[in-house]
Amino acid sequence: RMACFDRPTDKILEDVQTLNAETGVAPYPGYYARSDIIPTLTACLWTTDAALVATSSVNARYHQASRFAGYVFKGSTSVKATQRGMSLGKLVNAQVLLESQNAMGWAHAISQVQPDNIASVKTISAAGFTRNPQLVTLGIVAKGSVFTR
Repeated sequence: RMACFDRPTDKILEDVQTLNAETGVAPYPGYYARSDIIPTLTACLWTTDAALVATSSVNARYHQASRFAGYVFKGSTSVKATQRGMSLGKLVNAQVLLESQNAMGWAHAISQVQPDNIASVKTISAAGFTRNPQLVTLGIVAKGSVFTR
């Protein structure tokens, strides 16, 4: 079963954050994932026994007066380790992109992944993302920490 949420329940949010943390993806804080600050949509895919196995999010975090007006950020894709290699990341990415485009009316989307994370590069490439040398993302994290895999 798959569904998208702009205001996930506490249980869904906890499951998403747990899966993100298990897979090395920085989880969104609850207020962020619940669209309290900016519009956010999260896709969730469950097994028949109600275990969350994949998730991905889109949010409209760029100010409408910035050069990124009309852009959304597609991020926080996680697939349970035991379920990898079955294109579930591609599936939840496609679903959240389709539903968020309908809900938010965006014209462009940005995603980030470490270049040496081949599985994630393939997953976002399958959704139509390409490397754009005109856009550079900087992240500031504590020494020894990583923002995402």
